[in-house]
Amino acid sequence: EGFKVWPLSVKGHQQEAADLQAQLDKLASDSKQTKADVKERIIEGRPDVALGFLVDGSGSMAGTHLRTAQRLAQTFLWAVQDDDGVECRVWSHTADVDSEGADVFRIWEPGDPITRLGLVATQTHANNADGFAIAYCVSQMKDLPQPQKALIVLSDGYPAGVQYGGDSAQRHMRHVCDW
Repeated sequence: EGFKVWPLSVKGHQQEAADLQAQLDKLASDSKQTKADVKERIIEGRPDVALGFLVDGSGSMAGTHLRTAQRLAQTFLWAVQDDDGVECRVWSHTADVDSEGADVFRIWEPGDPITRLGLVATQTHANNADGFAIAYCVSQMKDLPQPQKALIVLSDGYPAGVQYGGDSAQRHMRHVCDW
């Protein structure tokens, strides 16, 4: 049929999801491809990828949002835990707990018991300095030996911390994400 976009519980992004769905529908209707134009290729190698998950542990995520993000990280981890070609790491972050700035917690990495994922919900929930937390996780992942790397950020909103928010924080996040 075509692609379908289902927005995850992200406040204020319903219109963006609707716009994306409209673009995908237009691409599908404009396409002249038929099934004969598609060629199946068999993947002969195994993946060689580092996959990171950064869970927003700020106050706005407390409760249902945080439990959902924790379950999502667990599901991804369980899905790839037996694949030798995928190495995962999980972090959680909040900000301005003891002082100004981001607090990033290493929740899980290879060799840790999977039960450590339950630690996501036990951290102090304060503000949100996404850009700094993302930059930290990227710095940790850059030195990993895998040639392909992806960091998935599980969050419900925009950065908001002491002296960190608004347009300047948005620009900082875009700059950090350009790795």
